[in-house]
Amino acid sequence: MEFQVEDQIHKLSASIGIALFPEHGNNIEELLAQADLAMYRVKDSGRGGWHLLSGDDQSQRLMRTRVLWKQRVEHALVNDCFLLYAQPILGVHDRTVSHYEILLRMQGDDGEIILPGQFIEVAEKSGLIHSIDRMVMSKAIHYQFFAEKQGLRVIFTINLSAHAFNNPDLLSYLKQLLQETGLAPQRIIFEMTETAAISDLVAARRFMEAINEIGCRFALDDFGTGFASFQYLKELPFDLIKIDGSFIRKLSSRTDDQILVKAMAEIAHAFGKKTVAEYVEDQETLALLDKYKIDYAQGYHIGRPVPVTSILEENLPH
Repeated sequence: MEFQVEDQIHKLSASIGIALFPEHGNNIEELLAQADLAMYRVKDSGRGGWHLLSGDDQSQRLMRTRVLWKQRVEHALVNDCFLLYAQPILGVHDRTVSHYEILLRMQGDDGEIILPGQFIEVAEKSGLIHSIDRMVMSKAIHYQFFAEKQGLRVIFTINLSAHAFNNPDLLSYLKQLLQETGLAPQRIIFEMTETAAISDLVAARRFMEAINEIGCRFALDDFGTGFASFQYLKELPFDLIKIDGSFIRKLSSRTDDQILVKAMAEIAHAFGKKTVAEYVEDQETLALLDKYKIDYAQGYHIGRPVPVTSILEENLPH
């Protein structure tokens, strides 16, 4: 179904999960949970259809796990159980920390720290990812505002999900946060993976241009994983490229990776882009990056992710 609002065409589809009484439950809560499981089957198969839950549905266990994780994400959003960690990014030439990448973690009920790989997919499929994008943006910008108010000038790189450029409210929310805090937008870098950007190149370009108009910068993560990566140097308006870790992990021992990384640096610089190498885990790799004129390095050799609060406590003037 399509409908028009002013000059925009919007598409509407429905994914319907069906559960039967009393086969799939004896009360409202059970039936809604089972219908939710059936709905996920529809979404997994491409959306825009229906699925009747069967008694011997082999995927019920997986679906129940997803529903449980969805509930955990909802609980974490309501009860502020998401934590921001920060990993330092080093200027290769001067060996000083240039900025920090903000990384998301969830705190479980018993205090364990849960990595995003366990909950991001569920958040994306359920639509909760939009709330997570807003929450991460808000927390990071307020942390940065607090740091600068205390005399510490830091630059944060904020990761956005693959669905960020389909969130109509995100740009206005960013403007609101910047107006509230008075932060200079030039000191904020947003980051999105190459895979996410090329999934809808037109929307990604429009979103990046809007971010640039606000004054913030953009970084393209996992650069080099796509077949036409270098084409995006012309197509997308970003300032930094983050070379995918698969080219960096064994850089010191693999001649082919050395050739590719050197070429990426030369071509990126020719287009006026800065380069960041991820997964830098030893001094030998860092020395090669310096030789190839890579601008920034990130990885365990530079520093492991730690809570943002500890970064601020460590660096704030006493």
